[in-house]
Amino acid sequence: NDPTAASLCPGDSGGPLYRESSTELLTTGINAYYTFEDGNGVSQTNWHTRVDGSSRYSVLSWLRSLGVTVKNAPGEPITLQAEDYLPGGQNVGYSDTDVANTGGLYRPSERVDIQATTDTGGGYNVGWTAANEWLKYTFSLNAAGTYKPELRVATTTANQRIRLEVDAQSTVITLPNTGGWQTFTTVAAPNMALAAGVHNVRVFFETGGANFN
Repeated sequence: NDPTAASLCPGDSGGPLYRESSTELLTTGINAYYTFEDGNGVSQTNWHTRVDGSSRYSVLSWLRSLGVTVKNAPGEPITLQAEDYLPGGQNVGYSDTDVANTGGLYRPSERVDIQATTDTGGGYNVGWTAANEWLKYTFSLNAAGTYKPELRVATTTANQRIRLEVDAQSTVITLPNTGGWQTFTTVAAPNMALAAGVHNVRVFFETGGANFN
């Protein structure tokens, strides 16, 4: 019953509100039937709840509880899993200096070394990294803005270095000694101004000696 939490929109209550992109329909709101009295004593109805950054009350958790897949929601982080580098093999999706997956898990026929992780959320991490190895990824943004890249890493030696490349932007991150190969910490890179659309990422291990999640 809070008019500032929504924007006036005609349409059937309960239905999704769409914005068309170049390839798909993107849900930008959910029609919700509100009744309230404005400051002039006039009854107002049929407002919709926004799902973008202008909403006061997020409906994303409610959508997820209904089984809706929410991708790239404004204001929410985009997570790239280390083990989900691009397909294509050696010198395309990755470059790895040895010929076998030392950990033997997840993508056992490829050269990137992958093991199970005890980091938050479980799953896998890339390990046994060596100098000059790299991994490539892509991601898509619905809106231009300034974004803060972060890496989840573990190492037993201080001053290991990872170079993060996003399109033409590049920055080197120096890692702390986290105290163990499964003792992960989050390290931040400087903010990056990024346009809407698809972006290319390369994680380049300048020194190796770090696990990447």
